Amino acid sequence: MTGWDLRPQGISQVLSATGKTASHLETQAKDFGKHLQTALTTPSATPAEPARTSRPLPART
Repeated sequence: MTGWDLRPQGISQVLSATGKTASHLETQAKDFGKHLQTALTTPSATPAEPARTSRPLPART
């Protein structure tokens, strides 16, 4: 006897839950990639020059 108490139905449940979670993670990752691509190509998301202040910032002491 090996000491392992493996049951096919338990293994099947774990694999099924893992597959569902992986599927949801894949969907989220794809959506994130699409949103990131949109953010990088939207003109308002990429300013032509950095923001300027009307006066210099005070020196830190």
